[in-house]
Amino acid sequence: MRGRNNEMLIGLALRGLGWPFKLVFTSAAQRHHTWITRFLIARMDGVIATNAASASYLKRPATVVHHGVDTSGLLPAGGPGGSVLRPRACPAAMHRLLWSRAPQKGTDLFVEAMCTLLPKYPDYMAVIVGAIDGRGFADALEARVRAAGLAEAHPHPG
Repeated sequence: MRGRNNEMLIGLALRGLGWPFKLVFTSAAQRHHTWITRFLIARMDGVIATNAASASYLKRPATVVHHGVDTSGLLPAGGPGGSVLRPRACPAAMHRLLWSRAPQKGTDLFVEAMCTLLPKYPDYMAVIVGAIDGRGFADALEARVRAAGLAEAHPHPG
């Protein structure tokens, strides 16, 4: 059973023992859930999805709350373009679009969008970060970038 299911089961068990709290399931996933996950989600007091597409997979009403990040607190001491933010091949004036490498985060959709947009916006660079569960997923993303002719325009920082 997946980790999220275990969390929901524990929450339901504790609530069954009289613990006074509400259970809320949050999801950014854009995939169909197993029967057990749907069963557990149906018993949550509330459901939050990070976008309408994710909400459409939940099979019950969900409140959409988009992710939001105040990036002003994430800049290095030297400000935008500081060495912490600039990979070797990325000019300081370039805008960066950051995305997680996990397959369930829609990284393949991000790569597709960037393969369409980046040729039109040369001052932008897409950066994908994170651990890789399977090398095949990362290889497929890299192949798509090469096929779009973007590998040389946006080289891997090494």
